[in-house]
Amino acid sequence: MGYIGKVHLRNSQKIANADLEAVADVSKRALSEAKRAGAKKTYTDYEDLLKDPQIDAVIIGLPTHLHTDCATRAAENGKHIMLEKPIANNTSDAREIISTAQRHNVKLMVGYPLRFTKVFSDLKNRLITGELGDVVTAYAANVSTGPFMHRAQGHAPIPVPDWWFRRELTGGGALIDLGSHMINLLRWYFGEITEIKAKLGYRFNLDLEDQAVCLARFESGTMGIFNLGYFSQKYQVKVELIVLRITQLLIINFLILWWLQCRCYRLVLQLFGSRILLNSNIF
Repeated sequence: MGYIGKVHLRNSQKIANADLEAVADVSKRALSEAKRAGAKKTYTDYEDLLKDPQIDAVIIGLPTHLHTDCATRAAENGKHIMLEKPIANNTSDAREIISTAQRHNVKLMVGYPLRFTKVFSDLKNRLITGELGDVVTAYAANVSTGPFMHRAQGHAPIPVPDWWFRRELTGGGALIDLGSHMINLLRWYFGEITEIKAKLGYRFNLDLEDQAVCLARFESGTMGIFNLGYFSQKYQVKVELIVLRITQLLIINFLILWWLQCRCYRLVLQLFGSRILLNSNIF
């Protein structure tokens, strides 16, 4: 169990209608830890876990390049799947995972926790009701240490697995690692992306990008800007909306004339830190 596996192990025990049945890992130390945490059974081979008839669903927290084999085998064994993001390190493998889940009639969910984070789910509700007005532009930022400092144990600089630095194993750097969270969140808010362009940065001369800036248009007409990068020891996960609201409407002799008393304001939501709401006339 890596860092994310331990997170899922802890959280799975808080689900009222689920039991932690088993854990699979090649590390005996990790399995001993899982036993102490309450796992009833442990396996050194996930194939054996997937054949266990007592198990209804699995959480897969493996490195990205191992997702396809494990997820397809889970589906073939009739297990519902919660799969860590990104779904795979290329689109053909992603399609294979999805089609296998559909073929075997199992539920497949990719782990995008921002949809379930209160500050962002509350924003979704406000967008549904139309309370905010017309969202002209959405800015989403996800900035972190990336692979330069390990996420576990307070971001201590302990050894980071070498697969994290290899494009063929990860599928990419900041864009797929951090950007997948923010792109998924804004698709939930504004619909599918109809156009998207990206510029990638290689400041640290790695095999994968350490920075990405994307410009996208959504079905709703909203424009999206994504700022992603491995250049901060402090995490920043933020969504900022530029919203246009027409405050007056004149109706004369059945002719509708728009009185453009427009308020354009910024709504800023930040995951780490306090929630900030700024109202200001921009024009």
